[in-house]
Amino acid sequence: MRFLYESCEISNPRNLSGFLRTLHDHPEIASYVRELLIGGSCDRSFASGNHLSMSKAEMTAHIRTLSLPYKSTLVEAVALHPEEVELALLVLEARTALQVLSRLHHRYSSHAYCSTTPLWKLRRHGFHSVPEDDADTPHRALWLTPLLYAAQQYVSAPADASIGFAKLRFLSLDMTGIPMANIAPVLHLPSLRTLELHDISYGVPSIGIDHGSWNIRPRSSQVQNISIISPSEPPLSHITQLLQSCATVSSFRCDRPDKPDDNIVDWHSTLLEAARSHSETLKKLELRTDDNGALTWTDEWPRNYFLSEMGELEELELHYTAVVGKQRGIHYDELPETPEPARSLRDLLPPNLVELRLKYDRSAMNANVDYTAELRELVQDDLNFTRKLKKVSVQYVHDGVQFKFPFSLHSLQAYFKAHGVDFHYIVKCEIDNERKCFILP
Repeated sequence: MRFLYESCEISNPRNLSGFLRTLHDHPEIASYVRELLIGGSCDRSFASGNHLSMSKAEMTAHIRTLSLPYKSTLVEAVALHPEEVELALLVLEARTALQVLSRLHHRYSSHAYCSTTPLWKLRRHGFHSVPEDDADTPHRALWLTPLLYAAQQYVSAPADASIGFAKLRFLSLDMTGIPMANIAPVLHLPSLRTLELHDISYGVPSIGIDHGSWNIRPRSSQVQNISIISPSEPPLSHITQLLQSCATVSSFRCDRPDKPDDNIVDWHSTLLEAARSHSETLKKLELRTDDNGALTWTDEWPRNYFLSEMGELEELELHYTAVVGKQRGIHYDELPETPEPARSLRDLLPPNLVELRLKYDRSAMNANVDYTAELRELVQDDLNFTRKLKKVSVQYVHDGVQFKFPFSLHSLQAYFKAHGVDFHYIVKCEIDNERKCFILP
């Protein structure tokens, strides 16, 4: 029976209620649960009590029997958000052996996953319908109460496994309505190595959410893999503080917010500098931008020489201009008055890359650069550059302005293939004020 409960995927309230009833009847089953994957959203019928494992009165009575310092918080929440309280009780029951915890309840978004993503993966990651009027989201942090309380206890008793969640190594959360600082205590969990934060947004302005302060000591957390996926409006300072809180970081992914409070240049520069502090351990770095990052004639972007010093980095996804820079005055086919000394793309990149993904924006390119030749250099070995590259991907965004196409993509694909390197490309452009996407072979 044990293996039947090791991985529990709960996609709707009916399944949650049934599983909780099983745990109430057979408490020993909770010690079998290793993975808990919670998808979908609790709708109004669930909140009304139609699909609860017990009545609200029974739930309140059950909570009062527990020795929990936060039980008054749960009791008060039963009336309005019983579904979140049930989730909290489920997480509490599974605290002994739980290793993987995921709760994602956002809508499917075409920019988050490619249309070729298998349906089973979308379901597994919790892409289900969310009510459009579900703006009162701060209560969604309620279900995390047992986890956050336990994490805080590890500050004073780091070796006390009886606190619970001592084996949790992977945590993936939908952050809608939850400030980043509120979940910062999870960084104290002793076995947590991977943290994924999805859809960081704070709902309507009237909620008046306080971003809070970041109270985690630098280099105190054992988390090594961090992903900030499809955020709307997280404070950039909290993302950099999250990186600073970790002793070592092996992989870091951050998507540019839908509603950024800084420009694209500052966003890249700040995160690259934060990632640089982990250059001795960082193997994978992904800074992803949307298609609205066009630059103007006056924009300047500093060249990042330190990327070439990141010898451990094996996988990189980055805006091309974040590598080579852009001087004031480069726009379309113009040249700056005082050009920088020439420096090849290859020389600016980390030396031991295995996979490289670059995004190009037409607004930051000029006709005097041979971008095709520049990419070909990446697979040319010489005495000072031993190539390890196995895969290169190029995404080019064109904004409809008359401009000579900057690549010979088909010849590049043949050239890379002859050198044993996979080459893929995507071209996006505006046609009659509509953005079209061409995923080419």
